[in-house]
Amino acid sequence: MGDADYAVFNSFKTGVTLGVLQPMPRTPAVFEEQVKWKRGFDPFADPSLFASNYKSLGEHLGAVEEQFRLEQEEGMMLEMDWEDFVARFGTNYAISALAVLQEGEKLRVLHDGSNTTMVNHRIRPWDKVRMPGFRELQFLLRMFQAERRIPVSVVGDVSKAHRRVKIDPLEQGYQSCQLRPGKVWVNRVGTFGMVPISYWWSRLSGGLLRAVYGMLGSTRPVEILWYADDLNMMGCGKEERRAMVLVLFFLAITGVPMKQAKFRGGYQYDWIGLTVDMQFYAVGISAARAQWLVRWLTEAVEAPTVRARVVAGALGRLGFAVTALTYEKTFLGPLYLWVSAMLRAGKEVVTLPWAVRLIFAWLAHRLAGAGRLQQVRPLAEHRGELFRSDAKAEGGIATIGGWECMHGTPASGARWFYLEVESSWAPWAFAKASDPGRVIAALELLGTILCVKLFSDRWGECFAGGCTVTGSADNRGNSFVTMKLMSTKWPLTVLLMELSETLRAREAELRLDWVRREFNTEADAITNQEFAAFDPLLRIQVEGAAIPWLVLPAFMEASQRLYDEIVCERAGATGNGPRRRRGATTKLRTMDPWQ
Repeated sequence: MGDADYAVFNSFKTGVTLGVLQPMPRTPAVFEEQVKWKRGFDPFADPSLFASNYKSLGEHLGAVEEQFRLEQEEGMMLEMDWEDFVARFGTNYAISALAVLQEGEKLRVLHDGSNTTMVNHRIRPWDKVRMPGFRELQFLLRMFQAERRIPVSVVGDVSKAHRRVKIDPLEQGYQSCQLRPGKVWVNRVGTFGMVPISYWWSRLSGGLLRAVYGMLGSTRPVEILWYADDLNMMGCGKEERRAMVLVLFFLAITGVPMKQAKFRGGYQYDWIGLTVDMQFYAVGISAARAQWLVRWLTEAVEAPTVRARVVAGALGRLGFAVTALTYEKTFLGPLYLWVSAMLRAGKEVVTLPWAVRLIFAWLAHRLAGAGRLQQVRPLAEHRGELFRSDAKAEGGIATIGGWECMHGTPASGARWFYLEVESSWAPWAFAKASDPGRVIAALELLGTILCVKLFSDRWGECFAGGCTVTGSADNRGNSFVTMKLMSTKWPLTVLLMELSETLRAREAELRLDWVRREFNTEADAITNQEFAAFDPLLRIQVEGAAIPWLVLPAFMEASQRLYDEIVCERAGATGNGPRRRRGATTKLRTMDPWQ
């Protein structure tokens, strides 16, 4: 086949490097380059060779020891006397802490290669690993929708995927642990908690997947997504369904251990925490995860106090949920801002501010119903630029303006509006030292929102079945913000909430392009009250106090108090407090796991 990464399978036979004694490889033909790492390592640091186990291990010591002995029979682990261990590895070892996470009836042993022994800090993967998720599913659903086909899926899991990669015998000592004094357990294969294992499994599974496509050829097309150990195959016709059987046969003969009990599929199924409905081309978070979020959010709203780190953990789960729920993403901006401030201030137990409770209640309401699923809309035909807007803040006065340039309409024949922003209905614009110039990005976004609200009544054909609204502004930052629908800057984040709900009501998406100021002269002229190029009869009169907002007033008032609190916390926080190793049982995934 001439695969670009075939040679790596020779390393899989003998054992791959951990990246401690030998550098991690670079594979430009397959992976992008990794240029940033979460963990830094001081070469003059003296990491410990030993770390004591977490308390959670003591509760399950017997079960873990039995599991290790079974894995020793499979060649995955090796028990050694301390003297033999030191004689073999010298000082090239690290006995890291173990923790146990109970997931129903299953025990997951976690090998902490980061804290104390700092093994993970010494490893630098040079290849960036990406996994398929919501975006890839969305792309495939759009493709099937455009082709008017309804695929069937087969979903399966690989058993102990992270344990299927052999480690170089010279570096196995860095994956050691202890259950009882005088004895050391050595992981001879990858283990959960070590940085490079997901990378090596990605190279192994990626090679197998490319071999599958080479075997099938172009006559048996089948779509395959492989996220870590979760396999998802999709096909419509007879040949594609036969190809799915051939894929499973190929994986079986190459020794990939699939969990028989985990095979599932059909037209509606769950995969990596997402629910997929092929018949309606919809995707969202699974019912179990949505129920957990609704329960937790509701309890947090009613509770007098909450633990800051638990909120941070729940926010991580909300972050996963909004990858599939586009319009909810923007509501997390203030939450990220507040949680970060609380953690930096060293707060353990906190009282939720009113703004946070309001957002929690809003999200719980959305997730409780059909809001956990969103139908994938086909890519709309690009109909050109629909509007342009601008804002100005000078001398304590703020103005915004915009005009409709749909179908290339000249300024003389276009609808347009001009509005002076006043503190009576937009106090947020003057909240920072009474200078609206300090929130110019939010004012620019306000102009974009009003363009959508005021001009969209004549975009009927565009909005049929959903559309992409295209506008232009000369604030480059806003083009990125509206693309992500996320910001932690106040008051911009609250304006994004209003924009998100405005687009949701119209089943639309927004693509805001950036144009240079010298090419946005018409909108700039409006903000300067220079209306000569426009027809007065086509002006849309706007009263700021009468704008039909969807969420802006309630969230803006609450968020301003939240912003003031965050500023106070940041002023008093040093961020230099001592860091303590937290037990695995203090983490949300241990205290209240979700499926």
